[in-house]
Amino acid sequence: MAEWWKGFFDADYLADYNSSDMKAAPREASFVRKTLRLRRGQRVLDECCGYGRHAILLAQSGLVVTGFDRNRFFLNKARRDAAKAGVKLTWVEGDVRAMSFEPVFDAAINMFTAIGYFESDEENYQVVARAVAALKPGGQFFLDTINRDMIVRNFERTSWKEIAGGVSMETRTADWVHSRLNVKKTMIFSSGRRRRIAFSLRVYSIAEMIGMFERAGLAVTHTFGNFNGKEFTLDSPRIIVVGRKAKKRR
Repeated sequence: MAEWWKGFFDADYLADYNSSDMKAAPREASFVRKTLRLRRGQRVLDECCGYGRHAILLAQSGLVVTGFDRNRFFLNKARRDAAKAGVKLTWVEGDVRAMSFEPVFDAAINMFTAIGYFESDEENYQVVARAVAALKPGGQFFLDTINRDMIVRNFERTSWKEIAGGVSMETRTADWVHSRLNVKKTMIFSSGRRRRIAFSLRVYSIAEMIGMFERAGLAVTHTFGNFNGKEFTLDSPRIIVVGRKAKKRR
């Protein structure tokens, strides 16, 4: 399932996730702003920005936002949506493992489990390391991902849900030795069309995420279990970790 993500994020993905994602985005963007205490004019990097639902909201609040993603389909949608919203952002296409910016950002964010796509732990670590390299001294990194321990404790092998224009079924197996969740998704549309997708995700414990942050040179300042600011527990739906890059010594 190497590089499964190259064909995963497209119009069918939006049929599955877009409605719920868009409803949640304002609350999530507001939580980011408040937690990081962002001020108008500060520069923010949305790493793995997808179709820009958080980036556009942050730009509307007066922040100077750059969205980075490898998916041209999503970036084109982000450009159209930003134009409709009347805000200007910088959009950059590229592979996050090779992302390279000068250290000019006051903050960077990585939202909605945009880590764990790659086969090796070192590649997945680069998602954190490349974001940190783009931060100013004293800059902050906010990462949100699914909670491995919640999945272990509440593991579902099969689930169904309604999507735009049809239904979606997922069947799951887990390799807990390597902390990988393997999923086969079947999407059935009212037109009769079927789409089958398989993906494999490296899922993390909060201790592993904190270890990545510290390895990359971040001091962890906050941890949460959801976007309401609740304390993290093993049953929390999310792992949210915030870290600060060291300031330069005088």
